[in-house]
Amino acid sequence: MKLKGITTIALFLVSMLLCTATAQNAQTILANTIANYQRSNSASANYSVLSSQGRSSGSIIMKGNKFRIISNGLKCWYNGKTQWSYSPATGEVNVSTPTADELAMSNPYSVANSLRTNYNATLVSSGSMYLLKLTPKRKTNISNILVSITKGYQIQRAVFTMRDKSKYTTTISSYRAGGKYADGTFNYNSKLVPRGTQVVDLR
Repeated sequence: MKLKGITTIALFLVSMLLCTATAQNAQTILANTIANYQRSNSASANYSVLSSQGRSSGSIIMKGNKFRIISNGLKCWYNGKTQWSYSPATGEVNVSTPTADELAMSNPYSVANSLRTNYNATLVSSGSMYLLKLTPKRKTNISNILVSITKGYQIQRAVFTMRDKSKYTTTISSYRAGGKYADGTFNYNSKLVPRGTQVVDLR
């Protein structure tokens, strides 16, 4: 845009103020969302994931940065360092040390927790919900994430757009803050997979 004189300066200053306010709002919303979860330290919820491969649903239990997912297409445990993932398609349990992107795909709350170091955030809209757009600071398989956050600062939906243009939509429902969960809840439990399932260590 090529404008002249005082008009140019005025528009530039206003646009800078608006951009700054938007950035601050986005950061404040995420900070409040993180604080809301951290106050309870644990939570449980039901969720669904919609992609071109179909729809899956299940439940998730979270404690700090740990989580356990039980669904019709996946069973996953993460104890804060190691992740165990069981897929009926392969009939195996894969053991790994997940990246921040992989954690974000598994657990929407990891998106909020890793934002300050891994993502830039902008506020897209603030109607009945806050809609934030998260863009990775470095090149990853994720192009961007649209996160819907309630006015009570709870993540309700995360839409992942990948570099190959595919999309994954995770929706959270029946969110319940609090609850006591032993640390062992987030370690692999062989009783929850078919007997004789092979465990493959990919670390």
